[in-house]
Amino acid sequence: VRQSVIGMESSKNLLNVLIVEDSQNDAELLIHALKTGGYKVNYVRVCTDSALRDELQARQWDIVTTDFTMPSFGAFEAIQVVKGSGQDIPILVISGTVGEEIAVEAMKRGANDYLMKNNLTRLVPAVERELKEAENRKRWRESEEQLLHAQKMEAIGRLAGGIAHDFNNILGIHLMLCDSLLERIPEADEVYQDIDEIRKASERAASLTRQLLAFSRKQLMELKVIDLNSIVQ
Repeated sequence: VRQSVIGMESSKNLLNVLIVEDSQNDAELLIHALKTGGYKVNYVRVCTDSALRDELQARQWDIVTTDFTMPSFGAFEAIQVVKGSGQDIPILVISGTVGEEIAVEAMKRGANDYLMKNNLTRLVPAVERELKEAENRKRWRESEEQLLHAQKMEAIGRLAGGIAHDFNNILGIHLMLCDSLLERIPEADEVYQDIDEIRKASERAASLTRQLLAFSRKQLMELKVIDLNSIVQ
């Protein structure tokens, strides 16, 4: 069972609300309170487990409200479904039968707030607060992901630098031996050309290792003439 009013409006005050409620009249009172508070509301009303799961998969929601007791479904089950979806959507329990102990239990299970149907004066402030906190959590997750990515790239850079250093040492030996052999073999000798090709391939490989070293240091390679004595001093 579901009932929806989904529009195509675009506004900074547009609010997409998933209402878990078996009474259309109660849902309309909720929507009226939100509109009075300045929101343009798109909403879907559901009152079964399967319909709730379908809507969570179908589109993005800003907030979920749920009645506490319905014929075949309840707030605790709704909270479990929303949390199980993996989405960070604020959940408000709005009911006419919620006592203090039940409200506390709902909060423990993951509800962000609870309100009474006969007193919706706290609804808009509660929505504004939860939307702001959800946005803060989103920014925190994005910052955390950026930090993890930076740490990953740093680790890759260190690994690449270590490999490049070791490989560069091996290539240095190759180049030194090639130069030594080329000095002792006439250019007309067939072996001379083979050794020269080996030397050229080693130089190309050395160029690649220089790029790896530049990557590991997070800086561009800049070739320039230097005074080695002044640098050593």
